[in-house]
Amino acid sequence: MNLSKWSIGRRAHEMPDKVYEWRKFLQNLVENFEMFFADELSGAVDALSSEEFGVFFDNLEKGINKALEHFEKWFLSWLHLPLVICHLGGDNGKSFASSFHHVVLEKPWIKPPTDLELWYAEELEDDLKNGITNDFGLNELLLENSNFLREFEQFCIDEKSFIYNFPDLYDFVKTRIYFIIIHQQQVEGLFNKLDLKPHPNMTLSLKQSKLQLSSNKIAKENYSDGLNEIRAKRNATKKIPLQEIQLQQFGSGIASELFNKLLC
Repeated sequence: MNLSKWSIGRRAHEMPDKVYEWRKFLQNLVENFEMFFADELSGAVDALSSEEFGVFFDNLEKGINKALEHFEKWFLSWLHLPLVICHLGGDNGKSFASSFHHVVLEKPWIKPPTDLELWYAEELEDDLKNGITNDFGLNELLLENSNFLREFEQFCIDEKSFIYNFPDLYDFVKTRIYFIIIHQQQVEGLFNKLDLKPHPNMTLSLKQSKLQLSSNKIAKENYSDGLNEIRAKRNATKKIPLQEIQLQQFGSGIASELFNKLLC
């Protein structure tokens, strides 16, 4: 089965990882929105009075927080039971299976857990504490079918194997995960986050300019000082011969990488 040929509506197995990735992106944006929108705020400083800028700054901050709030409202279900079971068909299926085996089946860790597996386990524990137990029947199948359980445990520890090497587990994923339809509006919402949707009239440089990041955080009270520092760094960069410029921890290089990873 070649999953790369599946339509966008047949990619539920990719959703939990993507939702987790984009949620982290939005959380980072909430914490560093001043630098994300540095160009817009720079223009506002020049065009608005101090009082007007304060209102503009506060409204922007509220808007970013609201964006994260709405994203979590509509997509956080993919990080909880039952939809989080879709992890099994994705790139981190083995890690999720290991966490499920430990938490839901109440078995010892098959191997020392990674940070990701510990995070999965914590989320699963929270679901169970909140009475959320729907797992598409996975727990029941594992308890009733000893062969399925052996396959599941082997899948957790065999790093070089693929899910289609385990017939019972693969059948579960094919029939209960791969055929979940993703509504078009959900997919559009993922790719249009913060209205950064690609379209023919938006140039690559314009989209990348939205992803300029910096390691320093600028507060409203000292924004002018922060802008002066940014401008000084930009001017200094222009004076350096092109062949001597090196990628910094944050900046256009990271922005381009982030852009290609999230929006291309």
